[in-house]
Amino acid sequence: MQKSSTSLYRIRKTSWGIWVQISAGVENSNQGDKISDNLFFEYKANTIHLTDVEIELLKEGLIWVSSIIEKKINTPTKITLNEIKLNHCDYQVEGMFYGIAFWASEHFGFDLPKYQFNYDLKKNKYMFPDLDDKLKKLFTTLYMRSEQFSFK
Repeated sequence: MQKSSTSLYRIRKTSWGIWVQISAGVENSNQGDKISDNLFFEYKANTIHLTDVEIELLKEGLIWVSSIIEKKINTPTKITLNEIKLNHCDYQVEGMFYGIAFWASEHFGFDLPKYQFNYDLKKNKYMFPDLDDKLKKLFTTLYMRSEQFSFK
């Protein structure tokens, strides 16, 4: 039986913000995408279509906090993302990474690790220095994968 919860991750330092609501369940299972030794993930939300980058960022957000979650569980555990809601006026892809980590912190009862962000007025977006390398790697990997299967 799944234990479900919903969390709302948001940042608003200017008129622009980030708003991601995640509803997910947790059950004893070793099925799904492996996040760590005893933690697995399944994306089942059919309310919105996410890109490969967004889904990978959800997984990466769980990897970021997986060592904390592992201390809270004692059996193989699957997190199933059942619903995600976005405010497209207040959205940045980085919200996936921090949104799922925030959901996990509330669901499993731990403090979200500290992270940095600032609003870049010239770029008109929030900057997350801790995610720069991860995003570059993700976009490069997915681009290379798409080139491999392109219809040229």
